[in-house]
Amino acid sequence: MIAKLRNVAERAGALLLLPLSVIPLLLVGPGLIASRTRFDRRFHSPALAAPRVHFSAAALARYRRVPAFTGAVPVLVYHGIDNQNDGYSVS
Repeated sequence: MIAKLRNVAERAGALLLLPLSVIPLLLVGPGLIASRTRFDRRFHSPALAAPRVHFSAAALARYRRVPAFTGAVPVLVYHGIDNQNDGYSVS
């Protein structure tokens, strides 16, 4: 009899605590709405204009164009540079 009353009391307590589960949703809800407006403003806005860059004469002299390379295909990045024929290296 006492076990049955305890079981009923536990179930009633659980049902009484159920409305408390809404509180986190009420606390998070306004933040979710605000995040949507921030998302729309950030990702649905037009692209920004590219900044204007002016190089000084010294910078232009330092970074002059390199003459075109002819005669072979340059390898810029590879796994290794050696004489092994393992498929991951170049000589």
